Amino acid sequence: MKRIVLNIPHSVPCLDFSSWTNPENIKREHDKWTDWFTNIIFAPNNAVFNGSIATSEANANRVIMVCAKLSRYDLDLERLIGDEMEEMGQGIIYTRSKNGKSTREIPVDEKVRRTLLYVEHHGKLSALLKPDGSLLLDCHSCPSNFSEAGNAAGAPVDICLGFNNDATRPSDEIIQLAKETFETHGYNVGINSPYSNSIVANLHRPSLMIEVNKRIYLDESVNKLTSAATELNQTLNEFYAKVLA
Repeated sequence: MKRIVLNIPHSVPCLDFSSWTNPENIKREHDKWTDWFTNIIFAPNNAVFNGSIATSEANANRVIMVCAKLSRYDLDLERLIGDEMEEMGQGIIYTRSKNGKSTREIPVDEKVRRTLLYVEHHGKLSALLKPDGSLLLDCHSCPSNFSEAGNAAGAPVDICLGFNNDATRPSDEIIQLAKETFETHGYNVGINSPYSNSIVANLHRPSLMIEVNKRIYLDESVNKLTSAATELNQTLNEFYAKVLA
């Protein structure tokens, strides 16, 4: 591959819950489902960590991150315009919590503003994927208690690799390369389990979701990075380097 585009849609935390009924309820849900620090753990050659990263500096110019500007609770970039989840208040702009205990109203002009940001984000992904040899990585994390599905050995999944069974499916070589890279570093890998599919930003370019179990890089009780985050970042950079080799 010649280029990797990293989609980071859910790393931004929400700072204001005042528009919601039952703000405490929606904040608890938000804290659980925000992909904390995925903009850091997936970053190429991340200088935040003190450890050395094996990937060459040259690869940083070939791995491009596209990060959300708003929290998923203000704009969910993984949903579709007209998504069936709209009926449950869980479309691209949430108006209802998952458990139904919090709701809010969004003014029409604000809905328009956020929808334009949605179009901007997806347009940027699509443009960056135009060159031949581009790969989209859809970068996520999940709460540990929602990722206990077992791999073939029966162990909980640390890294879930997801893809679509259509023209955007990555090659078997890419899927196997990802699986082997993570397994070499001791991570248990699930293939389309417990999560499946990956975002489509260009119908002619492969897309691979990488869903990281929060327990392997995060102290979920306080949502703070642990020392293990360094190794995870290095492993991801190793995978980038192999894809770009």
